[in-house]
Amino acid sequence: MITYNRWSRQHPSIKKTEVILKKSLLFITRAALIGALYFALTVAIPALSFGPIQFRLSEVLVLTAVIFPEAIPGLTIGCVLSNFFFSPYGIYDMVFGGIATLLGAIGTYLLRKKIPLAAIPPVIFNAFLVPIIWVIDGSDTVYIISVLEVMAGEVL
Repeated sequence: MITYNRWSRQHPSIKKTEVILKKSLLFITRAALIGALYFALTVAIPALSFGPIQFRLSEVLVLTAVIFPEAIPGLTIGCVLSNFFFSPYGIYDMVFGGIATLLGAIGTYLLRKKIPLAAIPPVIFNAFLVPIIWVIDGSDTVYIISVLEVMAGEVL
């Protein structure tokens, strides 16, 4: 039986555990940073971030999923929290906006090897899911026009 004491070399499994913990901590830190940045950019200009014609500066952060997979949970949490605290559409915006951001970020990550195509999923998912909020809410009944408005805001 091999014993390790403080004067001998460190056990190999301890080094492996340290590496895993460092990677996990880095993953969580990046996710939190991206989520906080998404939240801050969304609420910085609330008049443009919420409503039928949207222009969210924070949506450009979805492209960070090309480089960092941890952007996916960070973006989703940042979106849900900004919609929770500031959206006039409440739970609808939290659910549909959060799902649109989640799916857009996943799509961007999956297309990371084809950079020009990686920008398309957030546009598509936001354009088709976000207008459902206004149809359910009753504030907008013409779904296709809302789709085109959101798509225009996403493309910009």
